[in-house]
Amino acid sequence: MSPLTPNNSYNQSPKPQKFTFPKNFLRLDPGKRLLLLDQMVKQHGYRVLYQRHQICACVRELGGILTPQPNCTTCDGTGRTYLKDLETVALVTAINSTPQAYDKFGKIERGTISATFTTDVIPNYSDRFRLPDAIIPLTQNFSSDQLDSDNSFYLDWFPVEIVSATAFNTQTNSVILLNNTTDYLLDTDNKKVRITFNDLTNISSFSFLYNGTPYYYVNQLSHQFRGIPFTFQEKFQEFLRLPSSCFAKRGDITILENSNLL
Repeated sequence: MSPLTPNNSYNQSPKPQKFTFPKNFLRLDPGKRLLLLDQMVKQHGYRVLYQRHQICACVRELGGILTPQPNCTTCDGTGRTYLKDLETVALVTAINSTPQAYDKFGKIERGTISATFTTDVIPNYSDRFRLPDAIIPLTQNFSSDQLDSDNSFYLDWFPVEIVSATAFNTQTNSVILLNNTTDYLLDTDNKKVRITFNDLTNISSFSFLYNGTPYYYVNQLSHQFRGIPFTFQEKFQEFLRLPSSCFAKRGDITILENSNLL
């Protein structure tokens, strides 16, 4: 898989007006402080599609450890299934930062972003979300023997649209451009492509360039408000305790560790 340079979708939203906290912010009761913080999240936040997770029915206790069935077709062996999208907003930071930028505040893994939701959305470990307005192009390659029994292949990111699709013919030693009406079908609900190309005899591999949005998986909950500049956070960190902040790691980060998308 080869990642491409991202577009500037993160910067295409209209710039919101400056949000100013009242001078007596710290003297307000906690309810009013949270109300102001919620207003800031709604004003400055990105649109988010949030999915809560639930334990798959295939999970069994083995030796005192909850273990998913590796061949489960419902959860793909992860032990988790996800509920339908909840559309909300969140302050999102550290999209393009490096882990070293957080050394002063603790270690984070590459590909981790910080997200703060309104206080009615409380993240939990293994929940996931994506930013539908922050679309990134990605090239994904796979060989013919990786196709499932129905000639389908799962995409790593949530696909918005296929930009181009090709196949390599070993007999003619040439690249074939696939047609999106006769050669493959895009199933956005299940996040996969099904190949309908008639003759796969001499086809060794496929390459799909698509616009998509990666899932971010909640891997660390934060008890402090993270979606504001550090200078503000340092000054008021003892007063801003929110259950709605988290760090989330992009699910495919081990594959794209050396990319410039982070």
